Amino acid sequence: MKLDLSTINHSLNRRSFLTLSASAGLALAGLSFPSSCEAAKFSTKLHKVSMSKLGMGTYVNITALDPSRDRSEEAIGQAYAEIDRLSSLLSRHDPSSPVSYLNTNGSLSDLPTELFHVLKASLYYNRLSHGYFDISILPVLDLYEECFKTTNKPPSLPEIQNAMSLVGSDHIDLTSNSVTFTKPHIQITLDSIAKGYIIDRAMDVLKRHGIEHALINAGGDIAVHGGTNVNKPWRIAIQDPQTKESNIDVVEMINGAVATSGNYEIYFDKEKIYHHLISPLSLDPVKNISSSSVQARTVMEADALATAAFVMGVEKGMKFMNSTPDVEGLIVDSFGQKLTSKSWDKA
Repeated sequence: MKLDLSTINHSLNRRSFLTLSASAGLALAGLSFPSSCEAAKFSTKLHKVSMSKLGMGTYVNITALDPSRDRSEEAIGQAYAEIDRLSSLLSRHDPSSPVSYLNTNGSLSDLPTELFHVLKASLYYNRLSHGYFDISILPVLDLYEECFKTTNKPPSLPEIQNAMSLVGSDHIDLTSNSVTFTKPHIQITLDSIAKGYIIDRAMDVLKRHGIEHALINAGGDIAVHGGTNVNKPWRIAIQDPQTKESNIDVVEMINGAVATSGNYEIYFDKEKIYHHLISPLSLDPVKNISSSSVQARTVMEADALATAAFVMGVEKGMKFMNSTPDVEGLIVDSFGQKLTSKSWDKA
């Protein structure tokens, strides 16, 4: 997915730094890299301030349109600070994070409020998707990664079945201040939901600073607020999963979010047969689908539901999108055919 902003001479590719993202997964540990910033007069009333910075395993671009250039720069700086703070908190890759502690020890008291909200949402989307979205899929992902790393072959059926026995969000006992895994060796990954949550919170920072027109793009997970001007929507081009240099659709939004899950993102093998999107209800990576895009009210919702729809496959995924309120979706199958939910073009 990429942003189409020809009116302000700015465009963003969905996976501009895919190599970095693939090698790091969604490495949510706070990253410190040089950032780029540009500021220009956008209209007679608005300045455009746009900054890009590496974070969450990808490039995070924040654009604000506001009468005050100084206010935009301050707001964007505070939004990046919030991204760094939440990234460290929600990372499974950072050994000092609460998520790493939980995966190691099987329980966590004094649960941080932000982690509680993400876990609560994860369990909700697990129920909503009838188990297709499941943050406890990590043992299966780790198994595939280890097997291809050591033998360059997929795991055996018994190995997969053993790993699948450790999957199940019903083994996660969550209260307002603690979380416990009720089955040994359960482990979670928040890669398919935490980035969306973090983007939503960063957008909240911009709003609190009074920014009325803004966009955040974190490797194709996109939040927009207030259009590019009064009643003028942001235009977001969705990348063709089979041809990275072309687009398969363009959506317009004043407020809301879009996220895409695709099998072209991260692979375990060099031949690009075994990708990282594995259904928690089957034994293999999904085969008949190339990408799933969701428009929703928040990036967290779009992020989670795009993953759920993808691992459901084409038919179930499209049925799921059509039956979920306030959600619209686009699916591209393995032959390049585009399928859209009932009101995708009107969302």
